[in-house]
Amino acid sequence: MTDIVEKNKIVAVAYTLLDEKGGVFEYTDLPVSYLHGSGRDLFDKIEVALNGHKVGDTVEVTLTPAEGFGEHDADLTFTDSLDNVPA
Repeated sequence: MTDIVEKNKIVAVAYTLLDEKGGVFEYTDLPVSYLHGSGRDLFDKIEVALNGHKVGDTVEVTLTPAEGFGEHDADLTFTDSLDNVPA
C-alpha cells in the first residue's frame, strides 16, 4: 500500500482557506476525508493539484470564482437575526 494520492483512494486533508488579502476565513482542526477522483467532494482544480502527492505534503491552490462557486451575487445574500436560527 502506498501513501500517494490517486484515484479511488480515501484521502484525508487538513486545510486553511484564505481570502484575496491573505486573511484566514476557514480552517480545519481535524482532517476531512474524501474519495479522490470521485468528482463529487472537491473542486476539480483541487483534486488535480493533490493528485500524486504523498502524506505530509503541503499543496497550495488558488481558485478563481469560476473555478469555485462563481461570482458573488448580492441578490442571493440576506441578513437575519441569530434569534431565527435553530439552536
